[in-house]
Amino acid sequence: MTEAEIIAAIRRGIREPSPRTVNDTDISDVITRGLKILGLEIKQVDPSYFNKRKSLTSSTHVFSRPSDCVTVLNVWDLKTNAITITDATNASPIVVTAASHGFSDDDIVIVHDVAGNTAANGTFKVANKTTNTLELYGSTGNAAYTSGGKVFELKPTIKKIRKINLDEATLQDKTSWFPQESNVVVDHPDFTYDIMVDYVASPDEVTDIPSDYHDYLISFGIIDLMRIPQEDSPGFQDKVAVLGIHRNRLERIRDEIKRTLKASSEPQHISEEFDFEDFMIA
Repeated sequence: MTEAEIIAAIRRGIREPSPRTVNDTDISDVITRGLKILGLEIKQVDPSYFNKRKSLTSSTHVFSRPSDCVTVLNVWDLKTNAITITDATNASPIVVTAASHGFSDDDIVIVHDVAGNTAANGTFKVANKTTNTLELYGSTGNAAYTSGGKVFELKPTIKKIRKINLDEATLQDKTSWFPQESNVVVDHPDFTYDIMVDYVASPDEVTDIPSDYHDYLISFGIIDLMRIPQEDSPGFQDKVAVLGIHRNRLERIRDEIKRTLKASSEPQHISEEFDFEDFMIA
């Protein structure tokens, strides 16, 4: 479900189909709180569920952490720079436009930050490449492309950069990094490549949550926003019953999370995360 659909469902649940005392911003704020709490429920079962991986670009050796980053797990030297994406077709397979990308068929690439056609984000094998385009083998579009996107090749030459403390920095070591406020700082001012980070993300969008659990956000919003009238009011029993239904729904979804998710440790180490044979065309 989209956030707009969740907002509409919450409005129906609280019997307020159009803004009167509650506006869309209020409901969005409640959904955001619900995302944080649901994220904690998911992480209790699978602590690494919100681990993400993306490349960072900078004109210096100082890189801004992803906006949804809670903790940086690993930093990797790409030994190259990620390529900017300017289009991703809503088709099967998705065809990505990335000018002069330099990839070859059968290369394994990671795509991230594509907006709109979010199905383009992930790890894919390159097929039917041209100078400026490449197919993401096995992909299927889910919406029109709107903006953004980076793509880089997964190579054995990618090397992990070790984390050091600020008092250990010498500004002479391209194989080390240290945290500084919301930045990742490579310990050498002449560092010129992009980096890749593995990090723990904070769920801040509906799309961060599996669609099977979106009903949690609806029930959470209804419980949070429902206004219960006086006990002698004609609508009192009805609204109390509605709250009971949605509290039970939250418990069922919690049970479903425990039943369907399992703990994993990815992403951890590049060479262990992917089996290249999984991407071979039969």
